[in-house]
This record gives sequence, structure tokens and C-alpha cells, in this order.
Amino acid sequence: MKFLVMGAYGLLGSRLCPALEVAGHRVVKQSRWREAEFSVEPTDLASVEKLISTTAPDAVINLNALTDVDRCEDNPVEAYRANVRSAEVLATLLQGTSIYLIHLSTDQVYSGKGPHHERQVLPCNVYGLSKYAGELACQAMRASVLRTNFVGHSIVAGRLGFTDWLYRAFSEDQKITLFEDVWFSPLHIDQLASALEWVGRKQPNGIFNLGARDGISKAGFALKFAERLGLDTSSAGLGKLAEKPLRAPRPLDMQLEVNEFERLRGTALPDIDLVINAAVADYS
Repeated sequence: MKFLVMGAYGLLGSRLCPALEVAGHRVVKQSRWREAEFSVEPTDLASVEKLISTTAPDAVINLNALTDVDRCEDNPVEAYRANVRSAEVLATLLQGTSIYLIHLSTDQVYSGKGPHHERQVLPCNVYGLSKYAGELACQAMRASVLRTNFVGHSIVAGRLGFTDWLYRAFSEDQKITLFEDVWFSPLHIDQLASALEWVGRKQPNGIFNLGARDGISKAGFALKFAERLGLDTSSAGLGKLAEKPLRAPRPLDMQLEVNEFERLRGTALPDIDLVINAAVADYS
């Protein structure tokens, strides 16, 4: 297959594209970055139409997003352009064609007590609301919307993921706070890439949670990650995000119920122990 990856040079795209190529697919890469294979503004209809016409993909994977929660809260118009308009452009151009769309969404469309089923949408900030609005734009066409969270080593210069931040903090004895009241169900970035490749080949329609089959607090994840790497955690303290002053509200429980995707694929998704082991292997 030929995949057009929108947002190909970010934390996920930089590891997804090589994984797709290893699986035997052809990959073309879009970014706003002027050194990209295709430097295209994803909110400009004419530019994206030309990109799709030029590359003629079998499937488009949309990773373009503004994920800075506080920035979205302070700049809702910017959040709309990045998280809604880019999806609307793709939906407009792909509807009625044979090109399949995979749209990456977030576990932050949920709030309240989890694990959350796909129907239990309740965003609590501008970021989550904008991502949900982007999902709605994709529902009039042949597409999968995947709500997810991922961990793993970043290969993008200057861009740290959650585990990169943990590894650096523990290695350098930085004083950090680990939140024991924030729960999530992440996949490792390679596990997510494998699932995306499968979705691209099978092309199901619908909205699916895509994460670990169980959950863990961010503090619990950090401590297990450090323990398996033999890192000293004495400089870290435990705390509660709910007690911190924040510019934007945050959901505290983003655990995902993944039964729908497991039934679709016919296999179990990894549990948290397998996710942590995969993350540890990035730094071993």
C-alpha cells in the first residue's frame, strides 16, 4: 500500500513511517516543516488537494495536531485550525473517493471515572473539545478514528516524550513530582505503529479506543519504568494533579476500555507490563 502520513516528522510520525516501510509499504510524508518531503499547510484546501492528487495514496494517516493543552486553552482559534480544520480539509477531499482515512485522536476526549467506553465522551478542556470536533468531521466518510495515548523514546531533536522526560529526570537526580491521581492506558509507540499498520490494511470504519488493556497511574508507570532500568527515584516525590493550579483543566482518569478494538482485530492488546517492558527496551 501507499500511505500518505500527515504530520510525519513528529514524535509518532518519525517512528511510524519507518515501521510502515519495514512492513513493505510505500510512505510519503507531509509536514509544515520546509525540509519535509512534502511541505504543505494542512489547513489549506487547495494545497492538500494538490498533495493528494500528486501522491495518489491508498490511505491517509492524519497525525497533525496541536497537543499543548495550555496553549489550546489560551488560543482556541489556533486549536480549531490545528485540530479541527485540518481534519475538515481531509474529510472534504477524501469523501466519495477510494482513499481511506485514519485519524488519530486522544484519550483526553474523556473525563470522569474510567475505563471509558467509546460512547462516554466528555471533554473538559479546549484541547479535548477540539479533538472531538475533529473526529466529527471524519464521520461522514470511510475512516477510522483512533483515541489513543502512547509512550516511548523520541528520535526528534528537541522533542521529549513522557519516558524521555522520566529517564532524564531520574538519571540527573532532578526533583520532580509524580502524579498518583492521573491514570491512563498507553501503548508503546511501536505497538501503536503495528496497530496502525493493521488498520491501514483492513480499513475498518468507526471510532475505537486504542490503548493498553488495563491502566496505571502516571506515578505507578514512572516508578516501574525506573525500577526496571535500575534508576534512582529518591529525588522524585508523589503528588496530586488535582491540587495543582492549572491554566487548563485536565482529566484525571483517561483509562480506556479497548474491547471494541480487540474484537475487531481478534487479538488482545498489550497490558501495561508489556508496554513498560517495551519502553524500558528503548533505553536499555
